[in-house]
Amino acid sequence: MSKRKQQQDSSNPNASGSDSDSSDVSFVDVDFEFFDPNPKIDYHAFKRLFTQLFQTDAEQFDLSALVELVLSQSSIGTTIKTDGEESDPYALLTVLNMHIHQNHSSIAALASYFLDKTAPDQTFNAELRRIFAGSNTHVGLILCERLINMPVQTIPPMYRMLSEELKSALSESQPFAFTHLLFVSRAYHLSDAEEEALANRAPSHKSKKPKKAKPQQPAMQARPMDGVYSFHPEDTTIQEYALHSITYPFSTSAETRDAESFGLDVRGRLMLVEASRWEELVAKMSEVYLGHFEMTRLITTAARPRASYRQLIKPKRRDTPLMSIPESKPVITLTTLDPALPEHLSLIPAIVDIHIACIQTSNTIATFSPPLDRQRMVKWWAGMVEDTRTGSRIIFLAFVTTPGSQSPSLAGYVILYRPRWETGPFRGVVEKLLVSPSFRRLDIATRLMAKLEADAKVLGQTLLTLDTETGSPAELIYPKLGYNLLGVIPDYGISPLDKSLKAGTFFWKQL
Repeated sequence: MSKRKQQQDSSNPNASGSDSDSSDVSFVDVDFEFFDPNPKIDYHAFKRLFTQLFQTDAEQFDLSALVELVLSQSSIGTTIKTDGEESDPYALLTVLNMHIHQNHSSIAALASYFLDKTAPDQTFNAELRRIFAGSNTHVGLILCERLINMPVQTIPPMYRMLSEELKSALSESQPFAFTHLLFVSRAYHLSDAEEEALANRAPSHKSKKPKKAKPQQPAMQARPMDGVYSFHPEDTTIQEYALHSITYPFSTSAETRDAESFGLDVRGRLMLVEASRWEELVAKMSEVYLGHFEMTRLITTAARPRASYRQLIKPKRRDTPLMSIPESKPVITLTTLDPALPEHLSLIPAIVDIHIACIQTSNTIATFSPPLDRQRMVKWWAGMVEDTRTGSRIIFLAFVTTPGSQSPSLAGYVILYRPRWETGPFRGVVEKLLVSPSFRRLDIATRLMAKLEADAKVLGQTLLTLDTETGSPAELIYPKLGYNLLGVIPDYGISPLDKSLKAGTFFWKQL
């Protein structure tokens, strides 16, 4: 059973967005369920999240041992899922006692790694050495990671749950009495040129009529002097309470960056906070990121008595037990990637983000397998974009503008491959239909396929073929779009989940 569920009921489940600037109110059905770490289900997902957290440096640690250690204390920590306990987690928060586990292979390697990364900051490094060596100093290693586009509003409840879990553990004399807390996070650096390119990419929105004032949201990150931005917005709050903080380059950087480099310049981050400020920090997170939400406390009746929370997300004028968020319909726009436009070339990192998210959350068989090498994926997509210059491939993009956002977000894409076959110039191949997990249930895949088919017909590609993993949700969708089953090839692809061979199902459609 979940710890709690954040539920947004849908009064119009068939609403799928509009291309017009509408002020109609609809309800988007999104459930975030909070669970304890589950050793039977979460192993592979945790390993992928830790690989994402430590990036290219993940190979320096025994991630399998680290995951097993986290799962061994399932009464501490929280995961967020959207499709029940059997599904993969989208986010994880937990804490490990580095003193108690100092001889564990993963913790010993991490301690050495942290000392190496803090070496440029002599004060921070000296403090870490002191508390790692002390018999009366216990460091709690906070591990928090989530998939891209997970809303920051889901994070404060996780920290509140962790706070209550630690209190309960201490009441049972478990070893969670910390003197310090060490937070691990990620950041990225933008050069002046990259900053300018991203600024030019954001379109301006003209309002046709006055809009009602919206509840105040946490401020966007201002341009830092050093050009370093946080992947996790809550890092800003943690740094306010930190004794020391450092952002560092990863040891195994893929290659030297220059003006032609693709992808983000990702870096690691460490923040050290005195445990005495933990409760204050947790409260501050709720104040900053849940100021316009309401929280109520629920007492669970689990065999292990602990507190949990139900986050009631609603306009403050309403008062109902299960709340819904009234939102304007998201605006969905479709376009074709144009390699001549710098703003389209700058989309490659976002394209890769969706590719990674689909592999990590849905175990999609899509060219690459974990551990995912982001830089290699960026280069691969750069090759796909280069093919659009010759017309051998066309990449169709879907963007979603959500209420209150200042610019659209890339939500999905699909590729039309146009082989230069003299004996079959009318044939086309559908490739890489991928939709971000954050923007599903908006009929984006259907819209992308409709756009692809319309353009393909104009270009003379009247016979389309495609394949998908046998047994996947997509196998049920394509027949509804008019695609005919061609057949199944056994052992056609390698699963990113367990490396087993999966069958592939092939379809065709005459336009």
